[in-house]
Amino acid sequence: MMAGADDARLLALLTDIGIINQLITAAATRALAPDLGMSEYGVLNHMHRRGDGETPSRLARAFQVSKPSMTATVARLTAKRCVAVVADADDGRSKRVMLTETGRAVWRAGQERLAKLQPELFEGFNVAALLSHADVIADLRAHLDAQRNSRDGLD
Repeated sequence: MMAGADDARLLALLTDIGIINQLITAAATRALAPDLGMSEYGVLNHMHRRGDGETPSRLARAFQVSKPSMTATVARLTAKRCVAVVADADDGRSKRVMLTETGRAVWRAGQERLAKLQPELFEGFNVAALLSHADVIADLRAHLDAQRNSRDGLD
């Protein structure tokens, strides 16, 4: 793989990514509150991007959380009428999580709230420099997603 200085630089980069994630998550949590928690928004965003109809177990594996944790998140979204849990047409024992129209509207409202954060978060920062690395970051996310999918049977 790498040696010495490259290992240290990679570790520092990953540490920075983790800190960036914490800072952005905290700001996003404040922006979404009180209507939506970050875990709830994450599920809505995932379903919007990938389509709905996944099982709670598959969502738990995708988010790398326990099934009870995902079940609790889905229950909160169900109570808010953002998702509906329906029986799987092929396997009556399984359930599928489906976005509702309310869920789509809540997701759009969340997107708008998060978009309003951008000026606050990036004022005085060279966004163009960051965007010049967007493809590499997307490739890293895809690589790590593929590793997780292979490991957790999500292929």
